[in-house]
Amino acid sequence: MARKLESPATCILCGVCHAAMDDPGEVKPSALVKGLQLALDPRDVLGAARLQLMKVLRDILRFFIKNLPEKCPKRITVPEDICQV
Repeated sequence: MARKLESPATCILCGVCHAAMDDPGEVKPSALVKGLQLALDPRDVLGAARLQLMKVLRDILRFFIKNLPEKCPKRITVPEDICQV
């Protein structure tokens, strides 16, 4: 599990992903990375329910996760299996 958290935890909230991607909706990319990081963390009491609270459509989430590494200066990756929740 720690491996899944490693990459999203390196996000510095620079906003480059937001500038580089089309508007993913109401949730801004840096907030989405932070939310995904928390959803992957077993210590977070909300866990996967956090994604439902963020109200991000699965298709948008998949698109974001797929395109994040090429847009992010730190090449952050998020496991795609988080979309299965």
